Amino acid sequence: MVQLVDCRNVLIDGGTFTNSPSFHIQPVECEDVVIRDVSITAEWYAQNADGIDISSCRRVVIYDCSVNAGDDGICLKPGKLSPRQAAGPACENIVIADCVVFHGHGGFVIGSQTYGGVRNIAVRHCSFHGTDVGLRFKSAKGKGGRIENVYIDGITMTSIGAEAILFDLLYSSTSGTASTGDAPGSSGGEHLPEFRNVQIKNVVCAGAETAVRILGLESTPVCGITMDSIGVSSATGLFCTDADGLTLRNVSIRPARGPVMSFTRSRDVRISAASVPGGVQPFLRVEESGPGAISVEGTEPGSIELGAGVPPGAVVRR
Repeated sequence: MVQLVDCRNVLIDGGTFTNSPSFHIQPVECEDVVIRDVSITAEWYAQNADGIDISSCRRVVIYDCSVNAGDDGICLKPGKLSPRQAAGPACENIVIADCVVFHGHGGFVIGSQTYGGVRNIAVRHCSFHGTDVGLRFKSAKGKGGRIENVYIDGITMTSIGAEAILFDLLYSSTSGTASTGDAPGSSGGEHLPEFRNVQIKNVVCAGAETAVRILGLESTPVCGITMDSIGVSSATGLFCTDADGLTLRNVSIRPARGPVMSFTRSRDVRISAASVPGGVQPFLRVEESGPGAISVEGTEPGSIELGAGVPPGAVVRR
């Protein structure tokens, strides 16, 4: 509905945008952008009716916005740069604060095309109610780039249809939420997605199908993710495949059924001061062991299940 291309010093202040056939607001290759006090409303079934899409923009502030989207709510799409833009990450130095997203495929989203790269992103004090996914990071072989230095703090969620937090490096545009395989036509070695140094803290979610799902690639695992002070009530717990350097601190996941946490081909996982829900077993399941141990500290984890071929030393209690 509103697309601004290769612009500088942009202010979108107030206004209501309703039922666009595609993205509602999309700055493209812009710099120094402020979007505030905007209201967006679309029907839940409106595919591609994203709320606010930031495409290859730098120095952006979005705050006090309300989004009801048919697709992604507030999304970063790092693709190509304008000839006038300096080299570097396509989406850089962006702050999103005090926003609310209702229905949509994701509250805050990065991807799925991330080949331009993302750096220095802050998302603070936002709430998501009834979205398919809360925090959603998606990419795939052939679409990927480096995503780094993402800081998320103070997120409230209710009634999330699938994952409260999702990293999906196997994303297919034909899949509804998390993928089970590589995206069609994306098996080449170029543009591999890399997620590094993502810090998520002070998140509360009342109701989700899955608390956390991490789907990395064996060649490029999700790397350097920290989750601190996370509380989620959900049908199922945390599932992690192909992660390297995952820190879970003061995490309380309360699934209706176990396992509470499950790891496959993941290494250097550190779990500290986690809350162990009563009556849900096992607390920890390791399907395939990575080369580094899973460390559990300050937590009495209860039952631990190790898959076939996983050595007893795969989990270390401290």
